[in-house]
Amino acid sequence: MKIRTKMKLVAIGAALLLLVACGSPTLDTSSAGAFEKSSAAIVADLNEEEQSVFAAAFTRYGMKAMMNRSSADIMRLGANPHEAYAGLDGLTADEIIEKANKD
Repeated sequence: MKIRTKMKLVAIGAALLLLVACGSPTLDTSSAGAFEKSSAAIVADLNEEEQSVFAAAFTRYGMKAMMNRSSADIMRLGANPHEAYAGLDGLTADEIIEKANKD
């Protein structure tokens, strides 16, 4: 990884840490409506570059979650996609990015 890319990631991480300190919005996976509302609030709280990083991490987590499911589970989750993200419930954007990169 290039130094410049690493520096950008560190800067984004630092910015996201500041968001956490300022009471950043968290993801609510309790229902489809809560999931949509809370994920929109998280994205609205991020700048364009942070939104890109967040979207990639969010997608990565979802793909990993689906890979560990049976076909029947995936069909059921098609109607309830918020359930695939239950492991992210209560997390901020920074925490979601960290978890997606770790898991």
